[in-house]
Order: sequence, then C-alpha cells, then structure tokens
Amino acid sequence: MSIKKRSAARIELDELIGFSIDGGPRVVARCLDLTTGGMFIASTASPAYGATIIIDIDLPGLTLPSIEAVVRWSRQGGFGVQFGKLSPDDTKAIAAFLASYGPAPKQQVRAANPVRTLVANLGPATFVAKLKELVGDGAFDEAKLCEALSQATKATTA
Repeated sequence: MSIKKRSAARIELDELIGFSIDGGPRVVARCLDLTTGGMFIASTASPAYGATIIIDIDLPGLTLPSIEAVVRWSRQGGFGVQFGKLSPDDTKAIAAFLASYGPAPKQQVRAANPVRTLVANLGPATFVAKLKELVGDGAFDEAKLCEALSQATKATTA
C-alpha cells in the first residue's frame, strides 16, 4: 500500500461548521482539519461517496458561505470532502487562514498516532487479540494498558 504525501498545508482544528447534503436540511458538525483542497468533517451524518454538499464556513478569521464540496471518503465519525471550484478570492482566503497557523512542517503535519502505528505493524486481528488480553473482563488499570501499548509499539517499530 502506498502512502501519498500531501502537498497542501493542512491544519488541525476543532470548529463548528454547517453543511447540507444534496440540498437537504442544514447539519451542524465539526471541522477537524482544513486544507486549500478540502476538509475532514466530524459528523454522525454519513453522506454517500460522491455526494455534493454545501458547506458554510464561519471560523474566526475565515468566513465562506456556500462552498460546494464532494464527499471523497467516509469512516465512522466523519468524512472527507474535496472542495469544488473555488473563486480566486476564496482560495486566497483559505490559504491566508492556513498561513496564520504558521508554516507547514516539511514532512508530516500530524504526529504519528501510536495506536495506528501498532495496528499497522501488528495487523488489526492481532491488535484486537492483544487488546483483549490486556483488558480481559473489562476491569483494567489504564496506566498498565497505556504502558503495555507503548511497549508493544516500541517493539514493533524497533
């Protein structure tokens, strides 16, 4: 499996936005990351791949009503969208907003998630089995669980 490196600056945030799916009722959700090309929207609504949504962005320092976007992927808890044709002014506004967060790191914007790393290295089935071993009947020590996951992560990445 290849991993594409994104060329656009991406920032993580947690701000309210509004959107509607294919002209339906307005839904309030959270924008968790933003680029000049799209965003991740945390929502219980799950529009289909390819659905057109209209997003109302009203963030401190960035107000863009009625941005058209297309759903490109979804997972439990949210979905990613690609912005449709943006005006030059809208693109400049998003770029200026992103720049206000400082320069993008040269490599990866997000720090590696240790649980994702562990799942990727062990495989989902093995990860779940190890987690069940650690949790047992549900009564577990959170500190011991975190330490065990940390040790397992170090072991698989060494």
